Amino acid sequence: YSDDRCLREFTSLQRVRMRAEWDAYRQLVCPEGEVRFLLDLLTDNYGSETTWRLSDECTGKIVLRSEGKYEDEITHEVVYECIPKSKYRFVIVDSYKDGMCCDHGDGRYAIKYDDGAFVREGGRFQRAEASTFGSCAMELPSSSPTNAPSSSPTNAPSTTPPLEIMSEPYWEQCFLNTFDDGWDNFMPGDMSNAENGKSVSGLGGLVNGRYVGTAQWRQGDASLFIRHNRNQASAIKCVFFDVADYERLEVRFTYKSFRYEPGDQFVLEYQFMGESDWKILKTFERNRDWTKDRVWNDVTNVFIDTKEAVKARIRLRGLGDDMNDIIFIDNFEVLGEIAVP
Repeated sequence: YSDDRCLREFTSLQRVRMRAEWDAYRQLVCPEGEVRFLLDLLTDNYGSETTWRLSDECTGKIVLRSEGKYEDEITHEVVYECIPKSKYRFVIVDSYKDGMCCDHGDGRYAIKYDDGAFVREGGRFQRAEASTFGSCAMELPSSSPTNAPSSSPTNAPSTTPPLEIMSEPYWEQCFLNTFDDGWDNFMPGDMSNAENGKSVSGLGGLVNGRYVGTAQWRQGDASLFIRHNRNQASAIKCVFFDVADYERLEVRFTYKSFRYEPGDQFVLEYQFMGESDWKILKTFERNRDWTKDRVWNDVTNVFIDTKEAVKARIRLRGLGDDMNDIIFIDNFEVLGEIAVP
């Protein structure tokens, strides 16, 4: 720690705890191919506004992220983990758009990667800021330069890349449901559901459900289905999820129709918590939005403006004219956009 104003405000017990956490970080031994990562975070007086994530730019996966919400008081947290050597992007967000310092407390953060190969400190920003560091395996030089320099440079170059103040929207994954292990974030519209391990003809009177039968109707171990046109009974919907940090949502999924005739439809709908009505986001119609029956189709670039909403949920509802009209749904994903001024 540097001897800054924030440090001098810590209590003696906080100093003891922080030294213990730093000692634990120094004693952390990583397996081959992994390095140590440290985040030292001190929130301002409104900790619930602060979220962060560390994503692997080579795989596209989020490796670490803040868990839940911090309390609306000054909170100190130290996170230290072994992570694979890779190229990473660290993003920290303040939902109120006033950063962590210094209008409502002297919040700040510091990150350390690969035993000091990269160090960043910050706290004064608006909506968000980000740092990218490390490299993917393919970006590493394949061989040493032909001619080695004759001597070391007088001043060693800095290993700290410039801090990136985010000026473009940043998208993060809210959830991804494959339905392989269950209904995930989803539930039936308003009727009981049942597992189905038979052929499509064995669905009986079910108008929605989780399908684990013939492989052609699922992309993994299972899919969900809707059929006919019985309002909520012919629907599947996800549980409410947090959207307060997002400007927009993008919905992605795959679907396959069974015996849908030209003109038959199904709809994608959404609802914000506190509202009674469902709003139609997009209507899908055979021969307009897809042409071939029994072929998987991809849905992307379908957006929801979250405005001032706190929570939202999404529903898919069948509008077929008989029980033979079935839509299978798989790989349902929702992304949230964090917009930065």
